[in-house]
Amino acid sequence: SAAHGKMAFDVASVRQNESDDKSYSIFPLGSGAAYAKTGGHFRATNVALLFYISFAYKLTASQEASLEAQGPQGILWDQFDIDAKSDNLEPTKDEMREMMQSLLADRFHLVIHKVIRQDPVFALELTKADETGPQLKPHPADEPCSATSPIKATGSEPAFKAASGGVFPLSCGGVAENLKPSTAGDRRAGGRNIGIGLLANTLSRMGNLDLPVVDRTGLNGNFDFILEWVPRTDSALPVDQPITPDLSGPTFEEALKEQLGLKLVKATGATEVYVLDHVERPTPN
Repeated sequence: SAAHGKMAFDVASVRQNESDDKSYSIFPLGSGAAYAKTGGHFRATNVALLFYISFAYKLTASQEASLEAQGPQGILWDQFDIDAKSDNLEPTKDEMREMMQSLLADRFHLVIHKVIRQDPVFALELTKADETGPQLKPHPADEPCSATSPIKATGSEPAFKAASGGVFPLSCGGVAENLKPSTAGDRRAGGRNIGIGLLANTLSRMGNLDLPVVDRTGLNGNFDFILEWVPRTDSALPVDQPITPDLSGPTFEEALKEQLGLKLVKATGATEVYVLDHVERPTPN
């Protein structure tokens, strides 16, 4: 344990990476459950500091955007390689998060705290009471779906599983935001065996929304979903997909309604916001 009482890695190396290589992590760093045990080993390369913080504190897309707006110029987007090891050979993903919190505090002198505010939000609601859309289905209890099979967020996942009402990704426990679309220029996202809260947490980034999304569907349990829409702004397109979309397709909001049976309603609600008190460049190894 670190001096502040949290779990900590036993050894760790932090190095800045200024290459143009793709980011890589030994397991998915998203807020979902997708995780492959690594014998206590954490390794990621060319990942922005902001995303290490997001992983450590399980930030939603809107919390991540809020933190980014507070950060010193450049540092949160500086990219680092982190190679760390714990003597605990079977840590859970949340224990890995706690150890990353300790590493960020020790090496980057990161200090953040959480506040709860009443803010404008988008409430995620069902368009019809007790009814979801054709591409949002309860995950079958008897269908194998392991969170240890990580989702590939590369936009080129080749394998899909045919299921009633849609085509769902093979891997589980998280949201893949850049799956290969059926039409060039579209955006496609999907997930299996996830709670609606996790889906809501990612919608603001997926739809390039200006407000956080809170779950008010009343849906319990885990679901499979696939969502495809036409982005209306260039900023919503993946960098490897610079194709002018066919604007005759559904907007993000239309796809939510038609495919998932969900709608976004402007409201006011309690939101958790992280405040960045201090961060600096890492201490030497």
